[in-house]
Amino acid sequence: MPRIDKDKLDKYAGVIYERLEEFNDFTLKTIARRIKEIGSLSAYDAQTLKNMADITGDMKKITKKLAEITEMNIADVEKVYEKTITDGVNTYKPLYDFRNIPFVPFEENEFAKALVTNWAEQTAGEMINLSRTKALGFDKYDAFGNVIGHTPLKGAYEQAISSAVTAVSSGTADFNSAMKKTVEELGGSGVKVTYGSGVNRSLSAMIRQNLLYGAKQSAQAYDEYVGKILGCDGFEVDAHAGCRPSHLFMQGKMYSYNGRVTVDGITYEDGKEALNALGDYGCLHFKDDVILGVSQPRYSKKELDEIQRQSTELIEYDGRKKTLYEWKQTQRRFERAVRTKQTQADMFRESGNIAEANMRKKEIDAYRAKYDDLCDKLGLTKRTERMRTYKGKSLTNGNAKLLTENRKSDTIKVVNTQSGANGVHYIGKINREIYSCVTKNIRTDEVIITDERIAHIKAHHPDDFEKYCGYMRQIVEQPEYIIESNKSHTALILKSFIEDDKQFKTVLRLVTSEDDENFKNSIITFMKIDEKEWRRLIKNKKNLYKSE
Repeated sequence: MPRIDKDKLDKYAGVIYERLEEFNDFTLKTIARRIKEIGSLSAYDAQTLKNMADITGDMKKITKKLAEITEMNIADVEKVYEKTITDGVNTYKPLYDFRNIPFVPFEENEFAKALVTNWAEQTAGEMINLSRTKALGFDKYDAFGNVIGHTPLKGAYEQAISSAVTAVSSGTADFNSAMKKTVEELGGSGVKVTYGSGVNRSLSAMIRQNLLYGAKQSAQAYDEYVGKILGCDGFEVDAHAGCRPSHLFMQGKMYSYNGRVTVDGITYEDGKEALNALGDYGCLHFKDDVILGVSQPRYSKKELDEIQRQSTELIEYDGRKKTLYEWKQTQRRFERAVRTKQTQADMFRESGNIAEANMRKKEIDAYRAKYDDLCDKLGLTKRTERMRTYKGKSLTNGNAKLLTENRKSDTIKVVNTQSGANGVHYIGKINREIYSCVTKNIRTDEVIITDERIAHIKAHHPDDFEKYCGYMRQIVEQPEYIIESNKSHTALILKSFIEDDKQFKTVLRLVTSEDDENFKNSIITFMKIDEKEWRRLIKNKKNLYKSE
């Protein structure tokens, strides 16, 4: 299959994962807030307590939130799969040349695009099935804290509220103590999908894994398609340090599809075992189809020896020796533990139990100190995003509708923009005379971007912000083209950098006298575009301005 940029694919999957984690936190905090409301009542508020036990409204909000997130995720799936394949499809060009077959880029290959669409639809269907609220719930525990089953989401919520109402109605002296176990168990579990027979898995992790699996399968399908055209008779497995021990045997090797064969004095083993291993759940290996005796190995012997050494040597830390793979598993356990404690802390805080929230904070600090020490000493990449919970701004498009319905929402009040305070970052200043082609009534020359817009860019155009944000100032201050936008008071800016062979499209919302006096001109979105899109915009859209 095409050589996949695994870091990029992981970032794509991370966006999907974080959206589902937001749903997890939203659900738990909704329950916690209801517990707090009940705790503020007394046994004499009988009718109010009865009303509080009705969670219909909350369940509708939870269901709506999940529907919004699922809709966003489905919208992104096909884009992710297409990027996954097109990023590496050019690796096949030398084989096309060898066979004297015209190379067909992915964007012109209707069959390949149909494969991607098919797998995207299958993954979307899985996302919908996993996101059905009837399949969701929480771990069910015995008296010793062992998971013994699954409680449906609605049922778990009803049980939590019933326990809270009982605690108040019976005149329990310490409401927070009475609810402690409920909060610990719900926060410790998080929202999960049940597979029956006591198997419950995190909703966010399962959907992330489904996305990765679908990306791999769509790339595999394209790989097989190209392989048939080119007459490929073998495949090569990629290699990375720290893979699971059972997959070490196939790292970086070329295999035959047709049993053990010898070509030009080199023997290639049958690839059946490797193909089976590639299908293992959660496997991060990919393969490229090759023509045995023609395709050059991706790795040198020296590189493979070094990867093997890194994967098998025992590394000592804190008096214990483990392989790199085992230490990475330890790292993942730390990340899950921190996030669980953080989720519990958030729930305790929302439910009004500040003392327990502070206790969890101390535990989190201890875990984080150990985590940082582990990563620093072993050279592991820290994945702090896997430990955080969501506070404040949403990753979902709950506010996106406001951006289309109310143009004033495209800007934000700014306090001390130069310092980047309040989630606002200063970009530069525009020449109002240049931008008068959009509107004559521009009140300020200052340009900012908000954290919310940065998150939007990262979600929809992965890597563009981190790699190219340094171009933003030049783009807004020295536009090459300003194209007419379908939104009022909005500039669509095009700018190319010939020396870097890059072109960008940026959307800038301009502030007029109709807007709040504290608003600033705001970058709404920003992305790198290819030559084809550049020409399309210039040809098909109305040009309001062109630099000399």
